[in-house]
Amino acid sequence: MGELVSIDRIRDEKAEAERERMVSTLESLLSRAKAGELIGVCFGAIAVDRQSVTVGALKLDQCGAHELVGISVMLADHIADAVRS
Repeated sequence: MGELVSIDRIRDEKAEAERERMVSTLESLLSRAKAGELIGVCFGAIAVDRQSVTVGALKLDQCGAHELVGISVMLADHIADAVRS
């Protein structure tokens, strides 16, 4: 007889893997910032309750505002492409 598989368990496992990937990526960015490898960052975050968002841009003096604007456009394009895929 086959093993019963809970759909909720599969969803939970997928959510955990996605969460781990998100945390790993953020930790990698933090490591790069600590190592002095970044001069600017643009970000957006959505809370799990979907009632609050955080958006921002952080930069060092050597990073121009035009660079943040450019990277924000690239980010918007990347998100649009990802949603279409």
